[in-house]
Amino acid sequence: MVHSDPVLTIAAPGIVYLVESIGTAYSGPDSGPEVRPDGAGVAHALGVNEVHLDLLRGGCLTSWENEMEIRWRNELPVSKYAKEYDAIVTLTLGGRQIRFALEYERTPKARSEYDVISAMLERETNLDRVLYLAGNRHIHSLLAQHFSRKRKREFIALATDLPITAPPELLVLDTLTKQTLRLNDVP
Repeated sequence: MVHSDPVLTIAAPGIVYLVESIGTAYSGPDSGPEVRPDGAGVAHALGVNEVHLDLLRGGCLTSWENEMEIRWRNELPVSKYAKEYDAIVTLTLGGRQIRFALEYERTPKARSEYDVISAMLERETNLDRVLYLAGNRHIHSLLAQHFSRKRKREFIALATDLPITAPPELLVLDTLTKQTLRLNDVP
């Protein structure tokens, strides 16, 4: 599907049990996380996991708050995130910490969906930046076009560059200034 590694299947109640048994409270539907027949959800989860591993291998990952933890936090009446991001990441780069929401964009969305996401991002008060990791150049271009007219700071990079580039050297497009800079230089 996405990787040549073996893929195992597990029923939704099994996922809920595993997630809860390792200390992350699951707050989704009783039937467990959404499982799509086309496997797109699995492919997306594997991609997000690969990003997590790449950042760990890069030696700069300070913290990783996964989507389930974000969903749980958003159940609380205070300090909610505007969106249920793929992860909230803190990296230590060049002696400073940088915190951002991470979105892994494996497949493109409709313009109307990006409009809804943009509105959510405009309401975000707990984070200053969002890093989109695009699955390919087409998606990178689509994201750059859509977010170019927004006031919030979004950064876009290619997910395929992360395994071959040290995280501080990852090239990101700043949608606010239209400049390409290294992740280490993100304000």
